[in-house]
Amino acid sequence: MVSNSIEQVNTSYKKAIARVLTKTLPDSEIIVSSVLINPDRRSGRVWLKTSPDSIQQILSKRKEIQSMLTNLIKTKFTPKLEFLLEDDYLEQIDSLFNEIKHNEN
Repeated sequence: MVSNSIEQVNTSYKKAIARVLTKTLPDSEIIVSSVLINPDRRSGRVWLKTSPDSIQQILSKRKEIQSMLTNLIKTKFTPKLEFLLEDDYLEQIDSLFNEIKHNEN
């Protein structure tokens, strides 16, 4: 179960990441579909709906994005973010369900 405070952190980062990506890549169509910050708040994953080219641009500007997030959200730690395409997220969910099924048998 995810605690209320980590849900708030996830929501805050989702909004902030959307703002930063809009500023950083104004010509790209990017939807932040999900953000999952680890409970220790030192790392997190961001699932995006966008083109592979946009993901490459995001990865090349990761330090700039992290810096902008540090200025937007004042927390003890700014998590190191991993950006993933939405398809990767769905594959991971399927993999987890398959693993659960396998462990139940």
